[in-house]
Amino acid sequence: MATGSDHGGNSIVIWDTNNWSIRAKIKAHSAAVTSIVDLCDGQTLVSGSYDKKINVYNYKKSALLFSLPNNRSSVTSMLLNSARNKLVSCGFDSMMFVWGITRDQTGVVESISIERVIRNDSIVCCLNGSMLRPDIIVAGTKDGKIKFWNLDTGELEKTLSASSNLVIDMVLIERKAKPSTISY
Repeated sequence: MATGSDHGGNSIVIWDTNNWSIRAKIKAHSAAVTSIVDLCDGQTLVSGSYDKKINVYNYKKSALLFSLPNNRSSVTSMLLNSARNKLVSCGFDSMMFVWGITRDQTGVVESISIERVIRNDSIVCCLNGSMLRPDIIVAGTKDGKIKFWNLDTGELEKTLSASSNLVIDMVLIERKAKPSTISY
């Protein structure tokens, strides 16, 4: 398990889940860690922060591998799609960055590169993804909208009006069905 912090620590804590002790602390950012994503290869984490940085780590070695370029504002959320081949980040600039993930034959992350930038008309506060359609990302926004975006095309597929207040968090509850029958 990995947790992020604020209050001067701005670190990522890696926990040993066998005995719930701290295995490592990684000094991650100069401001609050707002999002952590496991890239599901047994060694790579990505963290986003209010310091406007997105960092990639080998958590087994507690080492920063590299930072992702292009991000211009504080990071509010990140998500790995269900196919595990795209990372999406968002922030206070109303932009969503779609990053392509390249893996070696064993599934270990080799590189992460920008695929596209999706411009939203409001700050994106939270992200969620479809388990049935890995090409779909769902964004909750400051203006109370829930937007379904196609990661492959960058096109907006659907907009729901949740309220006039910001959408802080959400979960996409899906029933198992044939992927071809799922529409948003």
